[in-house]
Amino acid sequence: MLPRTPDFLIAGAAKCGTTSLHRYLSEHPRVFATRHKELNYFALDDPVVAAGWPDLPFPIRSWEEYCECFAAAGDDQLAFEASPIYFDSPMAPARIAEKLPSAKILVSLRDPRERAWSGYLMHIREGEKPVAEKDFVDPAARYISGGFYADKLGAYQSVFGDRLKVVFFDDIKSDIENVMRSIFDFIGIEHFVSESYARRHNVASYPRFRPLNIVLTSKLMRHRVSAFVPRPVRRLGHWMLAANSRRAPVMQPELRARLGELYCDDIERVAAMTGRDLSGWLG
Repeated sequence: MLPRTPDFLIAGAAKCGTTSLHRYLSEHPRVFATRHKELNYFALDDPVVAAGWPDLPFPIRSWEEYCECFAAAGDDQLAFEASPIYFDSPMAPARIAEKLPSAKILVSLRDPRERAWSGYLMHIREGEKPVAEKDFVDPAARYISGGFYADKLGAYQSVFGDRLKVVFFDDIKSDIENVMRSIFDFIGIEHFVSESYARRHNVASYPRFRPLNIVLTSKLMRHRVSAFVPRPVRRLGHWMLAANSRRAPVMQPELRARLGELYCDDIERVAAMTGRDLSGWLG
């Protein structure tokens, strides 16, 4: 008996978009999602990923383990997994095509300026020190470098052709029902409407007190101490983390303009590659 493998995968420059698609697709009765949201299997041992994301977890490390993640899928279900890092991994497209020659790929993209700001805020939530606005636009910073999409998208287009669908985060926010309808058509399954489409998810936050946030989000706390802490105490920690959060500051117009200049050429390339008017990413 052949092992069960995914029928489609989700990758993306917009982790929030990938997370939203994973949630909405998982609600369809004929779709099977893996228990782990980010298997990251096809980016395993990629030197670019290892250098840029040294703390990225790899819960699956063999093909047998990977297939086992989909063993519970029903015969009438489409199985999938969602790993945003596949979009940033130069090795992932060829690896996916070799192991899953008929699989389809969804790639989510977000305005790179918004993505950079969101990534920066995530780094602050994880305990990193804020940088001055004059130092924000550092091409070496991961939250900046990840916003150059054209070469990565080109790699996926050359490998998957019409088995690739690009989904824009702007559309997920503004017209989720039509986005999901187009995805269901793409993967070949009947339409489904969920009540959760009306709920807003992943609202950006920012720590009120950085020292407390650093303690609660430290690697030592998350990966070692928490395993030995009773569940009620862990819940208290989650409550403290939430209580220490406030609505994130918005990006200033001057910084938005600088980022627009930085990404301008790449945005124009992505627009030409997708046939999408992305002038809103430049305004």
